[in-house]
Amino acid sequence: DRSNTFALFGEHLLVASQTRIDLIAEDGTTVYSRTVQMDTPAIEVGTACAVVYDVGGAALYRIDTRGRETDMTLEDGEALISVRVGVGDFITVTSTKSRYKASVSVYNAATECIYTLDSANRYVVDANILPGGRTLAALTLGQEDNVFASAYQFESKERGALSAYDL
Repeated sequence: DRSNTFALFGEHLLVASQTRIDLIAEDGTTVYSRTVQMDTPAIEVGTACAVVYDVGGAALYRIDTRGRETDMTLEDGEALISVRVGVGDFITVTSTKSRYKASVSVYNAATECIYTLDSANRYVVDANILPGGRTLAALTLGQEDNVFASAYQFESKERGALSAYDL
């Protein structure tokens, strides 16, 4: 069934379906359980946290190995494209956003939004924080001179500059 997904998360099994999220310990006990409503559940696992989200929807839940949850559900009218958990458990959320082709928000381990990139010119299909936690890499799609183009873009919080590399 394509509506169910699972991943190893430390010594736990994280299971997500259209109606529920379960974190199961090695001995079979349930560490965390939540009833949800998702069309296309997906899981992304980091070192100290994992996220379960609804691709194309707004539901987004951060879970740690003890079963503590942070509800990071998006605002009305926004939809999730991709979510990544990077080095240091930075969470990078790529989504649709009104008046933009895409938006990327970066959250630290405390789930505080530390950076947002709103793209009006190109679609962002995926993004992640590079090791070191100071540079965002984003895969973008768009058109230039009536030709389809894709690129990796890097934005450094220190420099504030954007560099693009065509693929």
